[in-house]
Amino acid sequence: MGVLMTWLALAATGAEAADDITAPDGRREYRGQGLVMSVTARTPAQQFAFYSARGFPEDAVRRIAQRCFLTVGIRNGRSDIVWLELDEWRFIDDQNREHKSTRRDEWNALWRRINLPPAYRATFGWTQLPERRDLHPGESAGGNVTLAPPPAVFALEARFRTGGDGHGSLLQVRFDNLSCPRGDTL
Repeated sequence: MGVLMTWLALAATGAEAADDITAPDGRREYRGQGLVMSVTARTPAQQFAFYSARGFPEDAVRRIAQRCFLTVGIRNGRSDIVWLELDEWRFIDDQNREHKSTRRDEWNALWRRINLPPAYRATFGWTQLPERRDLHPGESAGGNVTLAPPPAVFALEARFRTGGDGHGSLLQVRFDNLSCPRGDTL
């Protein structure tokens, strides 16, 4: 019944559900419509270890580890341009509430408030998924998308415009039953 309801909901929106290919490391992967897209939820301990190993101050690392980090990879296997635009992505919890991703300008404001040195700001910036980018045929993009941890499971609905001017077909991919790992010690 749940699969049927998911299929009906997706059919109504035109989105394609992820094939639920789950790797041993917890990575979820979708292959279809000429796209390959993967999503991996990172634990607070992984975030803490990664940024601590790069010399980030403990205050910054603790703030980072409080967020939900989704590592995303996208590859354009199509013959036209695919537009990555995070404004076109939705994070919807099981109560149908939308959760916003934390934008670069929000992170930059935090880094200014805590006086994080520019080198660390740059390092953090290159670990984030671009907010807007054109992916030409064969191109890939990857990085982290961050948000306040939703209270339970949530879905990621990603929409991609296509074509040189972004007015081609609309591609939609949905990952259901995502969650942000919690509870591991830092």
